Amino acid sequence: MRIVKASEARQNFQDVIDSVYYKHDPIIIMKRKKPWVVVQPMNSLDEKAIQKVNKAIEKIQ
Repeated sequence: MRIVKASEARQNFQDVIDSVYYKHDPIIIMKRKKPWVVVQPMNSLDEKAIQKVNKAIEKIQ
């Protein structure tokens, strides 16, 4: 699992999400020296989280 600063993630957003998607390895994004969020591939989510994502997608379609 990689750790990146929020500023680095912002500057290299496409590289960050591509790395998560293709390597199937979550990335922790730090802000103010604290873990802020985790970016993880969809296939690593549990069933309940996948259902929430699918509902959110349905709302915007």
